[in-house]
Amino acid sequence: MTSAKMLAFFSSQTTCSASSSSTSWEPFAHSPHPGLFLWEAFVSGTGKPASNDNLDIRIADARAGAQALLAAMPSPEHANAIPVGDTSVYSLAGTALLRTGWSTATALLSQPCLVLKTAPPPVIC
Repeated sequence: MTSAKMLAFFSSQTTCSASSSSTSWEPFAHSPHPGLFLWEAFVSGTGKPASNDNLDIRIADARAGAQALLAAMPSPEHANAIPVGDTSVYSLAGTALLRTGWSTATALLSQPCLVLKTAPPPVIC
């Protein structure tokens, strides 16, 4: 839920709205208008960044999530950790949109979104 809190702060600092934010890649990628794309990063196990005294672990986790999205480009939907058609989800990205007030559509809570698993950190020899 840390991401929902961060997004709530971000929303108070910007003029972004529900009409310019999306939890679905295809509509976002093909929109003629710039917007904000929300996805979920599964940061756990071997994909969890190592502890680093110089970097807050939440920032390291966020960086790992952003790197997972970049690594999955140009078609991140092919790297989705959620099987196509799985409707037994609770969307944290949808929760974040509701929390910020950018949307009032409670259907977002059960709408699958892009979920990317983070990769293990590289081994440096």
